[in-house]
Amino acid sequence: MLPAPRRTDLKTLPLGLVSCQVRFHEQAVRLPRNAGFDLQHLLNEEGGGEKYVSLVPVRLGSMQVNLSALGAQTDSSDLRDGWRIATKDGSWTLSIFPNSAIFESTKYPGWEGYKQRLATSLRAVAHTLNPEAESRLGLRYVNAFSTQSATSPLYWVGKLRSNFLGPLAEPALAGATTNYQQQVVLTFDEALPEAALRLGIQPDAVHPNCSAAVLDIDVFRQGIRKFDVPDLLLSVDNFNTLALQLFQQILTDEYLSNLEKGGPL
Repeated sequence: MLPAPRRTDLKTLPLGLVSCQVRFHEQAVRLPRNAGFDLQHLLNEEGGGEKYVSLVPVRLGSMQVNLSALGAQTDSSDLRDGWRIATKDGSWTLSIFPNSAIFESTKYPGWEGYKQRLATSLRAVAHTLNPEAESRLGLRYVNAFSTQSATSPLYWVGKLRSNFLGPLAEPALAGATTNYQQQVVLTFDEALPEAALRLGIQPDAVHPNCSAAVLDIDVFRQGIRKFDVPDLLLSVDNFNTLALQLFQQILTDEYLSNLEKGGPL
């Protein structure tokens, strides 16, 4: 059993992207006519933050995330046409496709603030698309630990727990390790969702000659369920708790305390 999470907000936040994706059970070929315009109107009508001023057609398939210190970059297959609705600076987006809806933010205001805007988006999706059932619900956090102080991968020793350091925890290999990728899938009992962890220690795309750590946590459930907004919101609340527990299991207590106090990455 995982320990109860610490609820102290991080004053130094490494989060690069938070994303909630709902896949619909129905395999529609195309979206309803004017779906993008109707969703944009509903999002702005309910309010609750910056206006969604951008509406562009997009073509996207199944989401594949490439780890990067810049955040998450998506690759695609099984292409489908849809719409992406975004705020002026692009920090809040809702993307809709015949088989899914994806709500993302690169300007995380904390869980309650994110969930409030997610609720607005889910209600708008329910009203516009009227999906009958979901086949997958996921909540993903991509954390990018990037700092000029990390002049070597060894910088992350003592910041990440030794169980997640791979070859960096082995003295004979640590000095020769320049790039390390780890992927773990966790299946708990029936009362909990599943989780996929991807951890990368790699050359930093932001700071030359430095090493970045990227931690991607995807908590999800699969299976056919009725599309029900209150149930979706209750479930992602639980997903957020599990994601927080996993995040805190990977960082050392000392490093986590440092981030809570606003210390450097």
